[in-house]
Amino acid sequence: MLRKCADFYQSDGIGNTAKYVVNAIQRECFYHHSVTEFFCCVPDDRTACIATATAEFRTLDSAAVLDAYRYPRLKYLPTQQWLSEGASCYIGLVDGCLVSYCWVHKNRYSLGEIGVFRLKTTEAWIGPVFVDKRFRRRGINTAQIRYAISQEETVSCFFTAISSTNHGSIRSFTKCRFAKVGEIEATTLLSFQIGKVVRSTGELSLADHIA
Repeated sequence: MLRKCADFYQSDGIGNTAKYVVNAIQRECFYHHSVTEFFCCVPDDRTACIATATAEFRTLDSAAVLDAYRYPRLKYLPTQQWLSEGASCYIGLVDGCLVSYCWVHKNRYSLGEIGVFRLKTTEAWIGPVFVDKRFRRRGINTAQIRYAISQEETVSCFFTAISSTNHGSIRSFTKCRFAKVGEIEATTLLSFQIGKVVRSTGELSLADHIA
């Protein structure tokens, strides 16, 4: 746990690492309440999604190549499993160093205590996305999302979910024409879920996607 906190501090700063630790302790040992907002994007012009930023973006399809960048935060993700299931990984580089990543999943995506988000053949899930603390406020997150969308030519609808308190990530996705389609309010006590409320907006039903 201490090693993980150190790696998170290095890439995400003391404030976000402290929030992660507090939330983890609350989730496992006490009462925890969260609101997760869901967003959807149907790109109408993929040429508008071509990224421009201070980073170079690449597509990776090999866990070995990804591991070669030795970015500590990635070792806490099931990268090999995701890639074997058909997920795509897009990375951002500055001077040859990995500074961001963006995952795109097909078929399904696990949301932990919330459930599994099921996807149709023409749908995809974007996330997790991340930008190193040293390279934020440069438009890299927005750019890597746009780059990922431009590369996924067979996908007509993209989904993602963001904590209601993560305002920076919400701004990045809304800049990429993602619109809120609902939210899920979840409550756990001693790591057991004791309540879940699903709210949908518009024509999309979140309940039909989540198992």
